[in-house]
Amino acid sequence: MKKKFVTLFLLTPMILTGCVYYVSDTGSSESFATRNVNIYRDKDKVDKTIALRFYDDMPNVPYISVSKYYDEFFNTRLIVSKNGSVYTYKNRGFTRFYFGFDTEQDLFFSNFLPAFNSHPDFKTATGKTFININKEEMTTTNNNVVSLKNYSIPIYGDYDEAYVPLTFLSQYAGGYSLYNIAYNGKDIYVIDYSAYLFDEEKTPSTYGDSYFEKLSNLSEPRPVDLAKYTYNELCFVFDNYRGYTSQLLFGDNNLQTLGLNGLLETYYPTLKQYLLSTDKSKYYLGFETLFSGLYDGGHTVALNDFDEYDAAQEIEADQSFKDLKDEANARNKEKSKAGASAAIAKTLAAMPTGTYTLPGYTGKYSYSYNKEYKTAYIGFTGFDLDVEGWDDFYKGKGEIPVKTDTYAFVRSKFYQAKEDGAENVVLDISVNGGGSSYALAGLIGLVNGAKSYFSINDTFNKNRITDYYTIDINLDGKGDEEDVLEASKFDFNIGVLTSYYSFSCANLFPSMMKELGFKIMGQQSGGGSCAIYLTTTADGLMYVHSSNRCLSDQHGNNIDSGVPVDFAIEVGETGSVEGTYDYSKFFDPSITGSYLSTAYNPQQ
Repeated sequence: MKKKFVTLFLLTPMILTGCVYYVSDTGSSESFATRNVNIYRDKDKVDKTIALRFYDDMPNVPYISVSKYYDEFFNTRLIVSKNGSVYTYKNRGFTRFYFGFDTEQDLFFSNFLPAFNSHPDFKTATGKTFININKEEMTTTNNNVVSLKNYSIPIYGDYDEAYVPLTFLSQYAGGYSLYNIAYNGKDIYVIDYSAYLFDEEKTPSTYGDSYFEKLSNLSEPRPVDLAKYTYNELCFVFDNYRGYTSQLLFGDNNLQTLGLNGLLETYYPTLKQYLLSTDKSKYYLGFETLFSGLYDGGHTVALNDFDEYDAAQEIEADQSFKDLKDEANARNKEKSKAGASAAIAKTLAAMPTGTYTLPGYTGKYSYSYNKEYKTAYIGFTGFDLDVEGWDDFYKGKGEIPVKTDTYAFVRSKFYQAKEDGAENVVLDISVNGGGSSYALAGLIGLVNGAKSYFSINDTFNKNRITDYYTIDINLDGKGDEEDVLEASKFDFNIGVLTSYYSFSCANLFPSMMKELGFKIMGQQSGGGSCAIYLTTTADGLMYVHSSNRCLSDQHGNNIDSGVPVDFAIEVGETGSVEGTYDYSKFFDPSITGSYLSTAYNPQQ
């Protein structure tokens, strides 16, 4: 039944066996049940309950008012205004930005998503670090309007509030801060995915065994309405919140032209049937296969691993499933053969002791120095940001977090390289899979006079946002000319060492360094051009995907395919067995050091 917005003076509520029935000002009627749902914030411990609505047309899909969602889960009071069927919401701190819904037309609109989705408890939003934000520039504030009617996602109006599916708001509201409100068909779980990404001690099981227990009960069929809504919401996400990549197994042009539903109907109709199936075994197989097709180099991945069902027989029975899985596996294998950390680790392990001080790449950070070629290697396997460590340091309660923070480590090794007499510095990110953009900004400041920046293209609102920073080089808590003087001490011939394994921030870093005039060596990086959103489906399956916030070069060009090198270093093949490629020339200072000396001093 089509919903209508409801005005206060015409609303006549009646409690009917646990349901609310009301008549709108147009004379149409609709009803919903209210249900108290548990909220888990810490493992299996119920924090509180919250009343959600379940409308008759989708009795298994929870709805919540927009203001209640932000108040409960984001500690944020929004400003709401109503004009007929249009509900507009503003953030009290950023009133020029807005989003909202038209409940009559089922429209969703926004002029700047990030103004609403940075949770106050997100770990990078609190604590003192080496980053000093100077200003933010935005090209425009385009109002983007999406028809939710095209995705069969109804929006309701009641009094002065819009009621929206809980998980839709989680898709929209939480991604930028890696903060998500997950619903598993029974209860709500508050998840800070940053802990999952950046804290190795926290795995999905930490969020509560009861969460996965319900999902893994294969004897319980999926409700038809929830199955349809989950599929529609997936289509909405990948049609609207996905960045422009270039490595999608399905084909980026196909997805952008046809949309996810059109793509599946055209090329993989059986896969669509599995995604809509009420049989959990078939649905989970379809979900896993979907993300094989959405493979884009490593940013879009299903995080669930259910051992309770055996998909092999089903995959063999459908050739389209098998083809997708086989090609995804082949691409992963090829990337592994070309530049995976295992091959580089074997190379390092076989090298003489002391040549490079990270045998097998078992640690995060490494440093070595070759006196003959005056070349230092500084290796780091991720862009790590230790907010708590920096906050303790600046408060006088701890040391500089050189063992847990990439900027702190590299900064310390710049000083060591200076003491060692190094003229050349190789920043080794050949086995770096990415990480924090703030850590990346810190490294840029080290080599760019304490000044740094970070730009993204927002494919949803069609604008470009650039943040400018000063970096605290001398660690006095300020960003000023003293830091510029301190950074000037690091007058090295700097090269960035990349491989096909270098991904995400380890793809953006060489792009930015190249723009600043530094040399890129090794193999072309593996790509990855989007910030990731970590989220859940409407029925609780976890996944990450390339978001609408795309990394680019200074001209706004897509860098998803990788950054070309200035100096290609040959990779030898020592045998036909996977992982036996020889990367020893990557770590030979007679090659890298000689190149850097000549490249920066061509007259010598």
